[in-house]
Amino acid sequence: VFPLADESEERAIIEDKAVGELMAQAAYPETKRRFDAYRAGAQVEFVTFHPSYTYQDFVVGIRPSTEGTNVVYSVEPGPLKRLADAAEENWRASQLKAGSALTDMQRFNRAFAQMLMDISNAPEQYVEVTLYGGKKSQARAGKQGKGVILSKEEGGIPYNVARKGLSDLWPQRASFNAPGDMESCSYNKSFFFAVLKHLVSIDGQLGDPEMKAPEPLKNYVLVIDEINRGNIAKIFGELITLIEDDKRLGAVNELTCCLPYVDPEEEPAFGLPPNLYIVGTMNTADRSIALLDTALRRRFVFEELMPDASTLPTAPVDGVELPKLLDTLNQRIAYLFDRDHTLGHAYFMGVKTFPDLEHCLLHKVIPLLQEYFFEDWSKIRLVFRDAQKKKEQQIVRELTVDAAQLFGADAEIGDGRAMFEVAGTLTPDMVKAIYE
Repeated sequence: VFPLADESEERAIIEDKAVGELMAQAAYPETKRRFDAYRAGAQVEFVTFHPSYTYQDFVVGIRPSTEGTNVVYSVEPGPLKRLADAAEENWRASQLKAGSALTDMQRFNRAFAQMLMDISNAPEQYVEVTLYGGKKSQARAGKQGKGVILSKEEGGIPYNVARKGLSDLWPQRASFNAPGDMESCSYNKSFFFAVLKHLVSIDGQLGDPEMKAPEPLKNYVLVIDEINRGNIAKIFGELITLIEDDKRLGAVNELTCCLPYVDPEEEPAFGLPPNLYIVGTMNTADRSIALLDTALRRRFVFEELMPDASTLPTAPVDGVELPKLLDTLNQRIAYLFDRDHTLGHAYFMGVKTFPDLEHCLLHKVIPLLQEYFFEDWSKIRLVFRDAQKKKEQQIVRELTVDAAQLFGADAEIGDGRAMFEVAGTLTPDMVKAIYE
């Protein structure tokens, strides 16, 4: 349900349908339900940038957790990396040809996934592997499935066996008859040998089936709300290069990099797949917040979403036509200030009765206009066209003040100033007079 530029019309990224079709009033509830389903299915991630948001929150970083009474620190992926990993897995699976056999690395991935499942399903949360000399060791799952931890018993000395190290050894597995044969393995050879042989056994049990069909390619979407409220250059880091179309995985200038905090022995170099989309939203009225630096700006397609009165109910609310009211207010605001500060249609989306509209105008619209015009009430009166209304229809009224009576005849106070007050209650006629 996210807009993607198209030559003919805006299309949705995930479902490839016209955005207008998805956002129509009758279709919106079902669209929202499917959006929630995509989020639950890890096909959509939603984050909000703010001044405290960091690269470690967004991509990958070290986070504390507790194990019993101890505080431990582990490298955890952020929303960008989580979604990128899922998108890459789907993208690579979609590249397979129908009916083709599993590749050697697919067989490794299948065997490793089965071992993790066996560990998870075991009551003690470990499986036994046999060392070269015949002794047994307990294999437990490592953090985030990046490897396994071997120890003689729980609480014993742990030995890390990284998944990437195992995958590097996998192609030569048939030539390894003893730990000493694994010359490329620089540490914990006995434990790598034991786990590798365990994986070979699992692979033999699973067999070598034919692939029925490649997995359908799916699009994944990361939505960044208030994208201009964070330090974007700091948050994105090396992603500022990786998000370019020609630097994506499988592209002509494919580019990967080693992420900080990540051991290159445990994980392969990181890249962004072509089926990952990044959608950022921001309010251009936030003048106190920087927009986007030029380096990032040229990597995004910008689409302006102006207030749309057609989304509002056409049925009058006690005679007040909401679309006409919104359009009239925005035309005057754009003339007196600028078009970036016009009122969004969301202000009136929840208006069902006139008390709803009265509350919206008195407690949302007028306070906003006070900020826009820096308490210049004469301009706010122009927005409501109060100067041309009868006094009983005015929303912002100019008061007549006798300075001599207020301060005394002998007070030296210059020419005085205009004073204004906002009507305590509104009527449908007062609101209709704004645009009639």
